[in-house]
Amino acid sequence: DGYAQGYAKGVDNGLIHELMHQLGIIDLYMVRITSGFNLVITPDGIPNGTDWFWGRPGIMGGGDIAPVWTSTPHAPGPIPEWVDWHSVMALNKNCGYKRGYYGEYMFDIPLYNYVLIKDAAGNPVPNATVKVYMMSGSYIPKDPVSVCTTDQYGKALLPNRPIGNKPLDWTITTATGHTQHANPFGLIGVAGLNAFLLLEVSRPGGDFDYRYIDITEFNRAYWMGNEFSWTYTWNSRLASSTTLQRITTLNGAVESTKVVLKWPAVPGAVSYRVYKAAAYRNNPNDPTHEYENWVYRPIASTTSLTYTDTALTEPSRYAVTARDSAGRESPLSNRLFAPLMINPWGVAIKSDNSRVILDPQNGYALMSQDGEGRYIANFGSVHYHLERSRFIAIDRGAGRLVISHPTSDYSDYHSVRVADLDANPLYEIGTVAGSAPGQFNNTAGVAVDIDGTIYAVDSGNSRVQIFSRGATYPLLMFGSAGSGPGQFNNPRGIAVDSNYKIYVCDYGNKRVQVFQFNGFEVQYLGVLPKTFSGPMGIAVAPDGKIYVTDYDAHKVESFTANWMWIRSYTTPTDIYTGALQYPTGIAVDNTGKLVVCDTGNRRVVSITPTASITTNAARLLPNNSTVLLEGVPVTAAFSGHFYIQTPGYLPGIRVVSNTSVTVGQKVDVYGVVKTVNGEREIQPTSCIAGEMAQQQPKPAGMNVRAIGGGAQGPVPGISGMVGLNNVGLLVKVAGRTSGRNQDAGIFFLNDGSPKSIKVYAPNITLPNDGSMVVIEGISGAESVGAGQISRVLRARSVRTLQ
Repeated sequence: DGYAQGYAKGVDNGLIHELMHQLGIIDLYMVRITSGFNLVITPDGIPNGTDWFWGRPGIMGGGDIAPVWTSTPHAPGPIPEWVDWHSVMALNKNCGYKRGYYGEYMFDIPLYNYVLIKDAAGNPVPNATVKVYMMSGSYIPKDPVSVCTTDQYGKALLPNRPIGNKPLDWTITTATGHTQHANPFGLIGVAGLNAFLLLEVSRPGGDFDYRYIDITEFNRAYWMGNEFSWTYTWNSRLASSTTLQRITTLNGAVESTKVVLKWPAVPGAVSYRVYKAAAYRNNPNDPTHEYENWVYRPIASTTSLTYTDTALTEPSRYAVTARDSAGRESPLSNRLFAPLMINPWGVAIKSDNSRVILDPQNGYALMSQDGEGRYIANFGSVHYHLERSRFIAIDRGAGRLVISHPTSDYSDYHSVRVADLDANPLYEIGTVAGSAPGQFNNTAGVAVDIDGTIYAVDSGNSRVQIFSRGATYPLLMFGSAGSGPGQFNNPRGIAVDSNYKIYVCDYGNKRVQVFQFNGFEVQYLGVLPKTFSGPMGIAVAPDGKIYVTDYDAHKVESFTANWMWIRSYTTPTDIYTGALQYPTGIAVDNTGKLVVCDTGNRRVVSITPTASITTNAARLLPNNSTVLLEGVPVTAAFSGHFYIQTPGYLPGIRVVSNTSVTVGQKVDVYGVVKTVNGEREIQPTSCIAGEMAQQQPKPAGMNVRAIGGGAQGPVPGISGMVGLNNVGLLVKVAGRTSGRNQDAGIFFLNDGSPKSIKVYAPNITLPNDGSMVVIEGISGAESVGAGQISRVLRARSVRTLQ
């Protein structure tokens, strides 16, 4: 009744639409390809990734029952144009005949079809390669159906293809006079399927462009009297200058509705032109539809090497050209894809270091980035329905995506979905909400270990379920509701390291719990030494470092493999600027770089974390440099400080800390390096001692004369000395003692060198003067006033020979 009342005094456009079908008129919106099904690879080696759709309104077009609003000199308008020109012409071509069959008018194509290709300046392009791609089923395959070359006038004949498996000269004519013959499409799908071509034109040096041509253009040419032959003119973006270099490293920061482009300078260029391509369908700024369906349009000219577009309203691609003083342009740069980021939440890294981003509100929820963070394309299908998914992982061994699925707009399954790397579904773990083994209630974090075992956080049931690769029944489950060890309150992200340690973000309890899985049971190990505001995502680097996104604190927290807190990160270190806001998903790429979903800012950013270095590298850094050293053995321990040295015969460094350590124990240290009293030292903000080192530094045997050395960069030298600086090195020295002072813990050692050396030996019983001893200790230094630095030996052991 409501439907009838709504149209009682109006026009039932839907009814007219269906009656048009009875007259043989097709749905123009069926002439289409979605981006995830375009498999064409560009000469740059990245997916073309574009789609095509008849996006113009009209009763048979993309608007289905919406009109096109136009005006004419006789009717200033706007007035509704209910039926598009193609449908009108089709009706007129069948006028006077009894009803034929559906879409037969699409057979009306000229016998010979040419394309004239012009460059950016409007000049014909000779000797260019033209590849013709066409749909096969629901995909555009990566291989062209035909290849041709433009002649000296810039024209190329599009090769005709036979009708199915018929001979090339086979034809058929319908009762209404429409003849299907060999043509560039081959067998024409009269429902609008396979009704467009994707053309690629290219020249050497990375100069290429693309253009879709749909069947309605061929029909129009035929109906305008060009039944024998027709030429389609393509005003491409091929270069008008062959001297200016092509830009190949265009990069950009994509954030919400803003894109910041950056590129390098080109020799000889006086300015740069920025181009943008998008679906751009039925846009009021493009009334002739010149730029719809991914045609590059100029949006700016600049002399700068950067440009900011604040009008990102739909997924777009950008390119830049260099221009000389005559206005000639270089080839279009590498294309930069800019998705419209809505709610980026999950990220995972493939074996080749490329990235998969999960943005559940994006429609096409999955998108790909290269290893440098440049977006490549959306992929997968909108029908996979990941609207509420938040977490993603990759099974590298099997080449699979593992995605949380806490229901969607079209499914009430609480599950984990497993797909191939192109997002083709393989299987699903879980059905409707429940608490039985293999059932979930609000699926959260997912992780995959090196064996392909899947770990899934069952947040609503306060537990984690573990599944063998391919299985839908769990190996085991652990966890319960609460705040005690092994209990959870709204657990979120999860990660597993190479030793099968499981890290779970216990969001509601503001902690990260750690467990050990041995294949049969899970053992509770403890919590990371940090109180979080809201731990959300977690990742473990190949070297064992742990990174946690603290959602409510707007930070990324970092830890060593031994759980020592290192530092917080609040800003990205790539081309993006500004503080993090509600970070969620996190992954570590093959180079150790962090990839973070900065969800509050609607962007995905990178952070280059502080890298571990050797002790010798640390001592050579300028004062106040921040350093991280991991797993470095202790060579000597004293009250209030100790020395560490990377195994080998390069010097170590002093660490000022009251941390209880023993010689040979490995330590992690994070802090600031400085020069104090002639020695390089680290003043740590974090320090933790671990297990005993399997490889211990061996003392370097040397005579007294060699201890010390000259200056080396920021390392101060011993006054009056030259040669290699070894201050901080573990050494072994022999000689006779003198000047014994037990109260001060000091004596002197001489091995016949011109000068003796002061030996500090605290908490050691000093040998009598004249004793022959062997000392193991640290080559040290101390300030003696007036800017003078003297060498000393800091003994860890003294052995008397006689």
